[in-house]
Order: sequence, then structure tokens, then C-alpha cells
Amino acid sequence: MLAFLAGSGTSLGRKAVCTAACSNSPECRDTVQPAINNEEQCGLWSRRSVVRTIAGCASLTVGRLSDRDRNALAEVFFDIDRYGDKEMKVSAINKVKQNLRNMLAENPELLASVMAIGVHDGLGFSTATRTGGPNGSLRFEADRPCNQLLGDALDKVNNLRERLKDVSLADHYAFCGAVALELVGGPRIVVQLGREDASKADPLENESSLDGLRGDSNAEQMKLVFERAGLPGAQSAVLFHGAYGILNAIGKQKAEALDAERAALAEDEAFEDADVTYGRVDKNRGRGAVLVETNVATLTLKGAKFDSEYLKQLIALEKSGKTSSLSPKDIVLLQDPELRSFVEKYAASSKQFVRDFAQLYEACTMLGAKYENSRFRD
Repeated sequence: MLAFLAGSGTSLGRKAVCTAACSNSPECRDTVQPAINNEEQCGLWSRRSVVRTIAGCASLTVGRLSDRDRNALAEVFFDIDRYGDKEMKVSAINKVKQNLRNMLAENPELLASVMAIGVHDGLGFSTATRTGGPNGSLRFEADRPCNQLLGDALDKVNNLRERLKDVSLADHYAFCGAVALELVGGPRIVVQLGREDASKADPLENESSLDGLRGDSNAEQMKLVFERAGLPGAQSAVLFHGAYGILNAIGKQKAEALDAERAALAEDEAFEDADVTYGRVDKNRGRGAVLVETNVATLTLKGAKFDSEYLKQLIALEKSGKTSSLSPKDIVLLQDPELRSFVEKYAASSKQFVRDFAQLYEACTMLGAKYENSRFRD
């Protein structure tokens, strides 16, 4: 019935949004605010608190709304029993994650774009219209200017879903960022299963609603694209850009290493493509095996580290006068006072950057959520 946007003990953590009709009721506010305050005292917004608060607000709301009214208040339907019992859910999760890992091991240059898929799909949600969200509608939106950079990554993820049709495309998209971060040693992000796929593109208030996701967007657009979904604009924009930047840098480096390895193996007439699967892989059998650690619990790209280094480099390049290598968005982040304040904040603390981006990504995968499990029904 509800959508909660929550982050860490920063301003992300202080912004909890209920998109049901009860959002302005005293009962809902009494349920939401104490949960926020209690968690802020500990400096952390936990996922358990999010679920607990959702359940509490839902119990106050369902008795006052008809089924028709409830269906009109959210766009992303979650059936948390969609994949059966716990064993079947674990199996579904493992299959999705393994397929994504294999694809990224062979195409590390797509790391940033694959992560962005989950964010772009989620940001279709609008607090004004209470429509859209992480519902798989991105497959109908590839021609929008804001999604053109996703290109090959989106095609490959869509193809993976064709091999695992039991799992919704929306759930595949939500797992994209979680798997990308795990591959580079980032935090583990818990992804809720059970999204139902949309049958058409998410509606937009106007053609420029998502321009903040374009490569040439200005400061105001970068903020508004997150604020439209109920997220803190400047902070979210910097977190997303910093994450995209570091993943893009790692991806390019790994792709170059892969190409060099393939060339060397081809010269020795010993190259053959290998599937990257769980278990021990012969390191002489190809590009995937060279790059990926094959321990089931820690399948990662060797030597990769997810941190705020990209944001640190922006400041360093500016100070050294070497701004010619900066992208238009890099320059915007450095010139806009509000955005720059967050660039400096996260450049000074990789730990906080990693934690807050994980919270932001998880929030993007839960925008506009409506639960269809009996625990959230009257």
C-alpha cells in the first residue's frame, strides 16, 4: 500500500515518504515519525524498520480504503509470495544473480550502465501522480533520451530474462545494481522480490521529467529527477554520479585487461570462450576466468574497490587545473554550490559514500511499492 524512501542517518534517512492516502493523516504521521527518530538516534535506518513501519501504516490504511481506491494509489505491485517458499526464492535469487555476474564478467565495461538500469527503472515513479516505479517499464522506454546511454546493457539484461522467464523483468532490473556493487566489493544490497511487470511505459508529466538522467543535464535537472520521486535531490544526484563514475572507471580498466588477455591467449592459440559459473574455473580458459573470483560467496572482480575515489578525483583535477578531462556533469557538480557540498562531503568519507549509496539504491528499487501479500491486506 505504501512506498518508503529511506537512507542512512544522513538526510536520506530523514526523508520517509508514504505514498498512500494516509500520508497526511495523524495516525500515519504518528507511526512514521517515531520510527525515523528512533533510528536516527542510532545513526542508521535499517531495512527492518522500513518493513515494520510499512506494515504499521498499512494496518491503519487498509480499513479506510476500498480495493479500487488502493489500486489507484500505487503503481508497483509486490507479491512477496510470487516465487513460492523460502527455498524457491533463494533458488530464483541465485539464478538471477549468477546470470548477471556471468554477463558482467564477460562485459565489465557495462558495470556502470547495468547499475543505472535499476535506478532508471525506479525513477519512473512520481509522487505527484503516484504512478510508475521499478516495474520493468524500462523495456518500453529505451528510446527516451534519458535512457539512450543504457543501450547494450539494457539489451543484454533483457536477453537474460528470456532465459529465466519465471522471474519478472522488474526483479531482474532491481538486482542489476546490487550485483554490480557486489562484483566490485561493494555492500550487499537486499532486494525485495515479487514485482509485477508493467505492460507499457511509465507516464511522464512532461517530456523533460527525466532529463536529469541525461549526460548533458544541468544542476536543476539533476536534482529534480530525484525530487520528483520523493528523494533528496542534490544528495541523491551526487551519490548516483559518484557511483556511476567509479563503476565506469573500474569497468573500462577491467575491459582493457580482458582484451589484452584475450589477445595474448589468441596468439598462443589457446583461447576459447568459457562460461563463468560457480565453483573453481581453469584460469587458462578465457577472459571470464581471468577476471572473476569464483568462490560462491565472494564472486568479485579482482582488485576492484567501490568507493568515493571518483569524487575525490574531480576535486583533485579541478585543483590542478586539468578540467579538460571532466565531463559536462562533472563540471556541473563542481560549480553548483549545493551539489559541490555533497561532492566534498563524500570525497572526504568513502565509508559514508558507500553506505549512503547502498541506501539510495535500495530506496529506488522500492519506490511506489504496493504489497499484495495477505499480511498487508484487510
